[in-house]
Amino acid sequence: MIDAALDPAIYQALAEARGWRIRRVVDTHIHADHLSRSRLLAAATGALLYLPAQERARYPFTALRDGDTLAVGAARLSILRTPGHTAESSCLGLEDRVLFTGDTLFPTAVGRPDLEATA
Repeated sequence: MIDAALDPAIYQALAEARGWRIRRVVDTHIHADHLSRSRLLAAATGALLYLPAQERARYPFTALRDGDTLAVGAARLSILRTPGHTAESSCLGLEDRVLFTGDTLFPTAVGRPDLEATA
């Protein structure tokens, strides 16, 4: 049984309520301090899974490298490698207006670099 907090149907319902379809799932890093739903969500929706380039994930994904861009509708996400929290940590820039930092930055701290894990 899947914990409701991990159920990808939550994200599917949010997307469907807005008339959206999930085609790509992007994660900023793999780390032991959280349980990502990216793999489950990609499998449940048939979406492509994107992760920063690394050798730890033991399942299929499309690797994102520093400087890559990813189309999201008419917008573009730019990949910016920001190692520190993990070796592969990456931020996602949306049209040079918004930066999704993953666990790189917090209001009063930075992401812990000492919890390296395999996926």
